[in-house]
Amino acid sequence: MASLIAIRRATFKVTSLHSSHSIFSRNANIKTLSNPNQSHNDQQQYHATHSLQKHNSSDTQSKGLKKTQGFSTITLHNKTEYFYNGNYSHDQSDKISKELQNLLEKMKVLGYVPNVDEKKQRILTSHSERLAVVYGIINTKKKTPISVFKNLRVCADCHDAMKFISEITERKITVTDSYKVHHFQNGECSCDDF
Repeated sequence: MASLIAIRRATFKVTSLHSSHSIFSRNANIKTLSNPNQSHNDQQQYHATHSLQKHNSSDTQSKGLKKTQGFSTITLHNKTEYFYNGNYSHDQSDKISKELQNLLEKMKVLGYVPNVDEKKQRILTSHSERLAVVYGIINTKKKTPISVFKNLRVCADCHDAMKFISEITERKITVTDSYKVHHFQNGECSCDDF
C-alpha cells in the first residue's frame, strides 16, 4: 500500500508540473495506476483507485485540481501552432471557421451525421484537432499530408469527421492522440475505428 501511495504522489507531481501543456491527464494517470492493482487482484486498492477516479470530476474544483484542457498542435513552415477546444482567438480563425463550415456541408452530403444534437454541434466543430487540421488545409498545397498532435484522446465524432475530411480533401491526415496514432486516408482510418 505504501508503494501505491508513493506512485500516486509522484504521478500527481508530474501532472502538476506539466499542467499547462501536458500530455498527461489526471484520469489517464489514475487509470494507469488502477491496472496493476487489478492484475494483482488487490480489490481494496483497486476500489480505492476507482473511487478516486469516479469522484474526480465532481471534486476537481474543491480539491484545487484542474481538468486538462484539450489542445492540438500542428507544425507548418517550422512554426508550431496551438489550437484549444472552443477557442477562436487564432489570427486565421475567420478563415478556419469558413473552411470548417464548407467541409461540414460537404461531409453531410456524403452521409456524415454528428453524434449529438444541433446545440452541441458547435462544440464538436470547435474541437482543437478539427481546428488544427483545417488550419493545415488552408495553409498548405492541395494533397499535402497533414500531421496533428492531440493531448487527449480523439472523440468518436471527430474520428468520423477526419475520415470524411481525408476523403473530401484527398489528403493523408495523421492525428496522434494520447492513445494511438490515427492515419486517415480515403475515408478510412488505420485503427479500424478504435
